[in-house]
Amino acid sequence: MARRILKKKAERKKPYPVTEEKLNLALGLLAERLKSVRDAQGFTSYEHFANDLEISRSQYGKYEAGDTDIRFLSLVKIILGMGLPLSDFFKKGFEALTVDESNAQKGN
Repeated sequence: MARRILKKKAERKKPYPVTEEKLNLALGLLAERLKSVRDAQGFTSYEHFANDLEISRSQYGKYEAGDTDIRFLSLVKIILGMGLPLSDFFKKGFEALTVDESNAQKGN
């Protein structure tokens, strides 16, 4: 008679916790980065910049103020419109946004 060997069930990896505070920090950092890069690239007026990219000026103003979330494709359009690759845009300005490993669940 064959014996059945029971395998220990592998623990499922769980994501790190992400708080509302962390998400708000990310939105604020993104807003600051959008404004600083736009200025540095020589686009002095956010209204003209938004208009040239065919983005609502009021919506773009909310992005730079950190007042609203942004769709990924809109963000890509803005960053490429600034003349930057995405990797360059995200190299600076987001250092304060870190993973809180002290609150990581066991098994990660």
